[in-house]
Amino acid sequence: GSSGTGVTANVADRTWDITEGTTGGSNVTLTPQWPASDELTSFTRNNCFVDHYSGGLWTATSTGVAASGSDPYTVVSGTVTSFSPFAVRSAVDVLPIELLDFGAVPNNNEVDLNWTTVSETNNDYFTVERSADGMEFETIAIVDGAGNSNTTLHYKNTDIRPLSGLSYYRLKQTDFDGKFSYSQIVAVKFIETGSIVVYPNPVQQGIQVSFTAEKNENVLIQLFDVHGKLIQTQNYLAKNEGVNNVNMNLSAVSAGIYFIALSNTTEVKKVKIIKE
Repeated sequence: GSSGTGVTANVADRTWDITEGTTGGSNVTLTPQWPASDELTSFTRNNCFVDHYSGGLWTATSTGVAASGSDPYTVVSGTVTSFSPFAVRSAVDVLPIELLDFGAVPNNNEVDLNWTTVSETNNDYFTVERSADGMEFETIAIVDGAGNSNTTLHYKNTDIRPLSGLSYYRLKQTDFDGKFSYSQIVAVKFIETGSIVVYPNPVQQGIQVSFTAEKNENVLIQLFDVHGKLIQTQNYLAKNEGVNNVNMNLSAVSAGIYFIALSNTTEVKKVKIIKE
């Protein structure tokens, strides 16, 4: 069964219930079709899109585009990875903000979030949301809006504890009446800077040094004794984004305790080893 108040305007009067043959892993676009007779009051064919019902909300899968065909009509959805009811809706309301851009960029161990509005009307605040899978989002920051503005405004926020690997960000805008809208989702591949892993330790002849790095990043690997004296140096150009492995020959090094230090453009990491 269903509950709630039915939508009587700005939509095509039908719902598409779509499920996966094998649950999980789908990544598709949908092209629903409807006749003109299904279009309810104020439906606008030149600015329509596919809505997805999830978590108690109807959310657009893409920005508005003109419908194709001539009775029946079609429109292509954005990328869909989860399944539940879908509908076709048109946008006729004046948006509370005109968002020029929204971006997320890794910066050392953080992710910088930047967005720009060209105009704002009745804009209360922004919510920065993050997701591990592009479907379930959590709030990581709330930023006050300007209320009303006719000038270009730049906003910035920082995710100081980003998720490792691939994650997703979106911007939710809420006006003073409680109405809200979402930006498009942006994906970020964040390579977390972790500690060095060495094997074997203690070492007799050679040792493998594993660490995370950006592709084509220059890395300096140095061996120091316990007094800080430099014993051995090795330059390395990271060939992979993520985990890299470098072999060091320590056969000529005397037995004792040493430190391996790994340096890139932003930091130095150290680990203690024992040479037998």
